[in-house]
Amino acid sequence: MKYLQLKENGDDLSSAKYLSEVPDGGYVSWRKLKKGSNGLIDVSFREIEWNKLIGSLSDINILNWQGWAVSSFEIEETGSFKLQCSGIHNIELDDHLFFGDIYSGRNLWSPITLYKGVHTLYLHIKAKTQTQFHCNFEKVSKTIMLSHPTFFPDILDGLLFSNYIPIRITNPSLHWVRDLRFSVTRTNKVTLLSAENSLKQIAPGQSVLTYFQISIKENVAEIGEKCVNFEVEVTADGFPKSSILISLRCREAKQSFIFTFRDHDGSVAHAAAIRPWEEIDHVNGSAVILTLSGVGVKPQNQADSYKYGNPSKKKGGDDFVFGMKNAWVLAPEREGAHNWEGTGLETAFSALFELGKLTENSPFKADVNRVVCAGHSRGGHGALMLATHDPDRALAVNSAAGWIKRETYGDANILFQLDTSMSHLDYSLRWVMEATIQERDTAQLVSTMKGLDLFSRVGTEDRSVPPFQIRRFARIFKEMGGNLIFNELPGKDHWWWDTSSTNDGGVMFDKEVRNFLKSRIRDSVPKLPKEFEIVCFNPATFKGRGGIQILQLKSPYKKATISVQIEEETNRWSLKTKNIHRFRFYKMKGTDSPQYPSSLSLDGLNFDSSSLEDFHNQTFNFLFDSRSSSWRVVQDYETFEKAQRGPSNYGPARQVFFKPFLIVYGSQGTKEENSKMIELATYIANSHFVATETLASIFSDSEVSNNLPIHINWYLLEIQIKIHGVKLSKVTFQ
Repeated sequence: MKYLQLKENGDDLSSAKYLSEVPDGGYVSWRKLKKGSNGLIDVSFREIEWNKLIGSLSDINILNWQGWAVSSFEIEETGSFKLQCSGIHNIELDDHLFFGDIYSGRNLWSPITLYKGVHTLYLHIKAKTQTQFHCNFEKVSKTIMLSHPTFFPDILDGLLFSNYIPIRITNPSLHWVRDLRFSVTRTNKVTLLSAENSLKQIAPGQSVLTYFQISIKENVAEIGEKCVNFEVEVTADGFPKSSILISLRCREAKQSFIFTFRDHDGSVAHAAAIRPWEEIDHVNGSAVILTLSGVGVKPQNQADSYKYGNPSKKKGGDDFVFGMKNAWVLAPEREGAHNWEGTGLETAFSALFELGKLTENSPFKADVNRVVCAGHSRGGHGALMLATHDPDRALAVNSAAGWIKRETYGDANILFQLDTSMSHLDYSLRWVMEATIQERDTAQLVSTMKGLDLFSRVGTEDRSVPPFQIRRFARIFKEMGGNLIFNELPGKDHWWWDTSSTNDGGVMFDKEVRNFLKSRIRDSVPKLPKEFEIVCFNPATFKGRGGIQILQLKSPYKKATISVQIEEETNRWSLKTKNIHRFRFYKMKGTDSPQYPSSLSLDGLNFDSSSLEDFHNQTFNFLFDSRSSSWRVVQDYETFEKAQRGPSNYGPARQVFFKPFLIVYGSQGTKEENSKMIELATYIANSHFVATETLASIFSDSEVSNNLPIHINWYLLEIQIKIHGVKLSKVTFQ
């Protein structure tokens, strides 16, 4: 890259010009940027005729651009400093690499020692049309910086519903924070339970969202925003004490409330919920409306959208009725632009299972195997993701203003379009990269939803998500034989509170939606259809359908299918497979459907009842023997992944981060090399923190010991790594 050549040669940037396909005349050059009165540096190109470009290319993606901002400054005396740049992805200071605070709210500071002389700052900027950024330099001190996250758990009906207290910690110093300790003060109501499983150490420049656990000594009688207050003191070896005040809300049982939980990757996440009005005598508890929010909608607001004006208000009742008589409303959340895919989807499932655990011994027990998949906008897509990836626990689907896949929704996630890399990208490599996200194309997976009822809703005047999206999905679903209610309302935009009358429940909870939910919340999930097709692109993310879980594909990331026909009278199943190498039957919960076939035809090979007598044995599975081109039954379900790929260790590489993981750096080089390894490890950890507030621990290879958790993924930064004191058989490497 030209800027790297300038960086190495020390050339004068002001005289450089470069060919570009964007401006009239075909050349771009450097310009001086000045800080505005608001402290921000504005970057815009008013001389570029953007509308002309959009019209000539018929493509709005031309508005996306990348560039470099470069600045030199002089240090009069060698010292230690901390650097923060907001609105920036990557920061390079001389030959050091830091992650920027792209979302301008994560309190990210990077410490560095700067020697006397001139230094150069290189900022990688990505934007659409225009952007703003700013950078701060300050003298560094040995301190622990604490800040509030965006959520805390609520006290419900006098009791703490969940006990994970999140806290943001930044280490802006050049020293490691080790032996992190929490204590609770200035309260007689709160007791510290444990900081177990929380972070053990924080690298220089690393920011984390960690947690500790508390209990409330007695029931809290009052209701209000700050009914329980306490101070948290954080100490570490060699650091001065830091403290922060925390306040918890107290909510009534009929109100929505927030609870916290440990997510799939060990991070702390949160969800809002509304309890059912009445205790349910169903043996498994109350069904769950798992409702996913759109971009920028907080979980409590999503949960509170399940309300309507109270008909009894004139008789002294409340203004609104929240939730339902016989179902939980659950609205999970994870920070970041996850689109309810990947981390977001796993968070939705984690919130569901945590609600089941927290209410297990409650008269309001949540049945995690009877779920209505619901959501709006981004969450409407999320509802389709839930239903296509784990349909066996679904009662029904309610997708409002949703979309099929993010690459065709708007212009924010377009792949490769007008990208400069396309002049160099091998199309076979492009196929590999696109194949890794095909599992998120809900239209490709629609046949897996057959047997479920879909209530699909959109406003004709929706200017945020084009109605085209949900119309297309509805058409495909209907053509597949799905049970569809398609509801497009004239004159309605993306969101509305009033469908036919004031406070009638609006887009998420008007009378038509409530009637749909009431009629679909049954004692069991819908019976399996006589014919359906299972579609899978990745065994790591597809949970199964009809009690069939796909464990391995013949060709990874290519479409795999199992067509199923069931004879009701005899319960004989006929299966025809494509690109399936291994699968198993599992016991479905929350259903009245037959659990296993009495006899089976598998690609023309018959298995009678005597050969299927071990169906109750969850260790057996079907394996395609390529040597004989035939299927056989094997008993290695619990062990085959030790030597082969399966759901727990399939790719792509992002799957490593869907479980608790460590970043392990090599420390066997020179002092300078080791310092670079720590810098790179911190860059990776901070990228996860900024993206989704993921909790990532950093260790050197020499620090890894037998004391680490058994089931954990490792992200290794150096091939010539030396692992000391570890029995590798106890560690799951990805």
